[in-house]
Amino acid sequence: MQFLVHSGASKSGSMTFISQDPKLVGNSLRMRIEDRDVEAAARHIEQAIPLANQKFESQVLTRRQREAKQKQEQEAATAARTEQARERLRKLNGSDEG
Repeated sequence: MQFLVHSGASKSGSMTFISQDPKLVGNSLRMRIEDRDVEAAARHIEQAIPLANQKFESQVLTRRQREAKQKQEQEAATAARTEQARERLRKLNGSDEG
């Protein structure tokens, strides 16, 4: 929601509409809109959503994807080290039996 509120999209209409921010209710954003502000609200939302999505992608999603990739690489490296240790152990156990 913060990205929508701070999207930078301009608001026009009554002071009631301009001064209010949407409220998060469950998975929905809600706003009280007077009849005279319906068109202005629709324009604002059409402008704000793409801007909010761009901000989210650049500020949050990119970082999350980078962190997920780093975690995956760390897990793969740990698994490789574990497998190498198991292989060395198998070789040591095999040489004891001979």
